[in-house]
Amino acid sequence: MLSSTQSTNNPPSLGLRCLPLLALCKLFSFLPALAAATPDWQDIYARTTESIPILIHNGGLCAGGLIAPDRILTAAHCVSALKEVSVQWRNSVSSELAHVVSFDLENDLAVLRLEHASSRPVLTILDNDANIRPGDEIATIGHPFGFRLFSWSGLNSDLNFVLSRGIISKINATSIITDLSLSPGNSGGPALNAKGEIIGIVSRKEIEYGSGNIGYLIPPRQIRELVANSSDNPALPSWKAKGFPIVGFGLFAETGPSHQETSNGYEVQLGYSFFSRVGLVYGFNTADFKRLSYGNEIALSGKDYRYRYLELSAADTLLELTPLFALNAAVSLQWRTSISPGNAKQERVLAGGKLTLLAPFTLSVNFDIAKPKFMTALISVNAFSLLFR
Repeated sequence: MLSSTQSTNNPPSLGLRCLPLLALCKLFSFLPALAAATPDWQDIYARTTESIPILIHNGGLCAGGLIAPDRILTAAHCVSALKEVSVQWRNSVSSELAHVVSFDLENDLAVLRLEHASSRPVLTILDNDANIRPGDEIATIGHPFGFRLFSWSGLNSDLNFVLSRGIISKINATSIITDLSLSPGNSGGPALNAKGEIIGIVSRKEIEYGSGNIGYLIPPRQIRELVANSSDNPALPSWKAKGFPIVGFGLFAETGPSHQETSNGYEVQLGYSFFSRVGLVYGFNTADFKRLSYGNEIALSGKDYRYRYLELSAADTLLELTPLFALNAAVSLQWRTSISPGNAKQERVLAGGKLTLLAPFTLSVNFDIAKPKFMTALISVNAFSLLFR
């Protein structure tokens, strides 16, 4: 019979000796699943970035995703004027044109048709919304602040085709909330899952002070519905375009046959642009103007000179130069009432034109139809023109 001391020195059983080996095997069994759950964003970027173009429309810049050889998916607010869209691909020195064929303003989605089909890889839209969950890793490729003001091309190559990673924070009925880093130029870009499938389209973000990264994506269900109904659609006419408010401020100068009709000052404009083409504006001054006083020397003196006018204009884009340099021209007709010192009123009908080269600044020149020597020139800025591009 062995003593208790001797029994404690017996070698461990086979089961105990195998425990470390079993634990190691168990650990290695999780590695393939762990690797599969970690997206290879470098590979996804390499596979998809060729299919995510720069879209230039009405002076604004957005992103999009190629979903068929001749179809591009983007956000509706990126192409709200329903004009031709300039499409520029990565590693391409030239651009091509596309036309809006489906437009869903409520869900902020649009489909474009390329004039010439592309041979680039096509992005796949997720076919089951149940496969997206809060906490899933996602990424988007876009062009945040992708324009450069003083450059020949207008594009900032340092900020084009930029990848941003994040997660799905919450899924709502009409939107997906995410913490992706989003900026102007990301709008319309596809949000991609670990397989490179489109699980949403970048729509908007919270911009309130202290809001952090809170962005909104349009879910795949709305995307599939729009795409399914856009296969044979013709290009949408521009008169269906959404209008936008006009709240402008300008500096003006007037010149006439006599020195008494020469003045300068500032004005405020309130109005609305219908279909992004036809404008109806009410303009007026908000304080006393400064009138040029001619004597021994030219000096500025305060005069109680006021005016108001109603203007009807019709505009169109003559040339899309760069993201911010779009040459827009308009013809205009004004019914103007001038109120001189002593409350003397004078009615005028003016005709002229407007030219917008650098959004949102506009140069307007108008002539009195009855007295062509009376001319007004105005440089104005519309506070809403960039918000509703």
